[in-house]
Amino acid sequence: MMTKKSRLNAAALAISAGLLLATTGTAQAGVLARLDLSQGRGYGGHNGTNNVYACDTKADGWGVRTYYELTDGFVDLVGDANGSSSGCGNEPTRAPVKWFAVCAGPNGQDSECVYS
Repeated sequence: MMTKKSRLNAAALAISAGLLLATTGTAQAGVLARLDLSQGRGYGGHNGTNNVYACDTKADGWGVRTYYELTDGFVDLVGDANGSSSGCGNEPTRAPVKWFAVCAGPNGQDSECVYS
């Protein structure tokens, strides 16, 4: 079983590799940024300065998570704890978002990801 820290490190490596291949540009502070998953599974993003969110919009057994790194180097994730029920998971941030990725999959796995 992976600890939260090892999951975050693995996710950061995978996401960083994906960012090298991504052509969608980078998130910029002060700009509302949102990424949508395929098949209406959900979305996630940040408001540019102080909040990151993840929203699960489909009752399919897949969870939605937003992984992110702040400009001060802090890496974390936020998930939508109530599944596809109304409301999203969110958390405040202490610095602007440098990059983020929205992922979904069953049982905590990331079967699909979109990158900023």
